[in-house]
Amino acid sequence: MPRARKRNSTDWQPSRPLIRGSGAAKLLRPIPGPSDQLAGLAAPLWGVRSAAPDLACKARRPLYIIRLIYLWMLWMPYTIECVLECANHLGEGPVWDFEGGFLYWLDCTGRRVGKPTIWRLDPRTGATRTWSIPFDVGAMALCTGGGAILAGFDGFYRFDLEDGQPEAIHRIDTHGGRVRLNDGKCDRRGRFFAGGMDDDEELAVCSLYRLDPDLRVTEVDHGIICSNGPCWSPDDRSFYFADSFKEAIYHYDYDITTGTLSNRQLFATTRDDAGLADGSTVDMEGFVWNAQVISGDLIRYAPDGRVERRIGMPVRNITSVIFGGASLDEIYVTSMGRVSHPKTHDHFAAESRPQFGAGSVFRIRGLGIRGLPEPRFAW
Repeated sequence: MPRARKRNSTDWQPSRPLIRGSGAAKLLRPIPGPSDQLAGLAAPLWGVRSAAPDLACKARRPLYIIRLIYLWMLWMPYTIECVLECANHLGEGPVWDFEGGFLYWLDCTGRRVGKPTIWRLDPRTGATRTWSIPFDVGAMALCTGGGAILAGFDGFYRFDLEDGQPEAIHRIDTHGGRVRLNDGKCDRRGRFFAGGMDDDEELAVCSLYRLDPDLRVTEVDHGIICSNGPCWSPDDRSFYFADSFKEAIYHYDYDITTGTLSNRQLFATTRDDAGLADGSTVDMEGFVWNAQVISGDLIRYAPDGRVERRIGMPVRNITSVIFGGASLDEIYVTSMGRVSHPKTHDHFAAESRPQFGAGSVFRIRGLGIRGLPEPRFAW
């Protein structure tokens, strides 16, 4: 299988310097594609070698800082900020509670290192709440009647957010503990789709399942290595789904009446990219947003599979993405802090410690693009 290009932890990228502010929300804004003028202005600030005249004169530096900020604002109509430094082992599965104004997400394997599994943030106040679960959880969805549905390591669970107790609904075949449920989402009829992943990230032994509101479970696809990024087009006629280690994002025809998938086609491939497809969402215009783990690129795909834009994030191992905020015009991105990975492949760079900021939750503002409300499980 073709390998994604690894990025060494010490690689320097002069096109993406970071500004770090103070306080809980650190401003982290990558400069996209520096011009000669911008690079020249930045040289005395970043230590970048430049053929531009010497601009390091102390008496003139405030002027150049102001000019740099001005040019930056022209180039960067959006901001990227760290909203919570939570050092998640494997942050994943963000869910925006449109009614309550909360962001939920998971630290899927956090319990392996003594950390909580479910996280909730109130962006208005910065207040957080966490829940610990004694098993790995790959995805969650809020329920119309309260509580949540979880895609646990061995099946589907109902979770009471008040008493913090999971209740098993249906078990799947874990192939002796090798397979666990991973990413999942609800369609707009309240069905919950979640797929498995091989914990060794090697064998295509996993399936994609549909949990209906009457709690029946149906296998809708199989032969999967690592399920990621399930999401639907605004008209409910298309379903998107990634198999990360097959380096593919697929498009299916979708029947919203029956919840049936058909006519699977390749939508996009990461074969020539530096990263692999992870979690996804779809915006109001029908474009697919995918968080590319390893490369740190947030990619917006047009409905025809064309890459419309790439946004470089402050950390490499981003994992998933969701629209949030009162107007659904903010983007929240989760990330992974773990550095140990299966030895069955060499996709991930060898690291002895997490990259600075890895495992944090980030927010993008100012893109002028809106998402859709996240559906709830109809139960």
